[in-house]
Amino acid sequence: MKVFEFAIFPYIQKQYNGMFKDIIEKYDITQVEIDILAFFYNNPEYQYAQEIVKIRGINKGHASIGVDKLVKKGYLERIVDKKCRRCHILKITQKASPIIQEIINVQKQYKNLVNQNISDAEKEQFDRTLYQMYINLGGYQNER
Repeated sequence: MKVFEFAIFPYIQKQYNGMFKDIIEKYDITQVEIDILAFFYNNPEYQYAQEIVKIRGINKGHASIGVDKLVKKGYLERIVDKKCRRCHILKITQKASPIIQEIINVQKQYKNLVNQNISDAEKEQFDRTLYQMYINLGGYQNER
């Protein structure tokens, strides 16, 4: 089997993004907005827009526009950070609950699809290998 490693990850990402088509149409939002909501829901320890850029890897301009749109639509709220008044804490609002639930459902479907015919041991090894690749590329240093 010939593996085109540089083609695999974009293909996987494209398939993942394609699973959100109905949500995008139903709520008139973009994939970036879905990624932002999913990031904050799945990672409640993060609260700032710059963390989306640094950790999730979303382009700074796209993240900024996405956050602005989500705030205008009432799915996110900005709260002035008491520690640093120039910073805003981002929180998912109650209005976003239905869309969050649909995002979670798609993520579960995706996980079930990609994990078919893969043993727990293979998943664990893949996660370790992927994490090591991340470290090799400086991922850990970029989080500090």
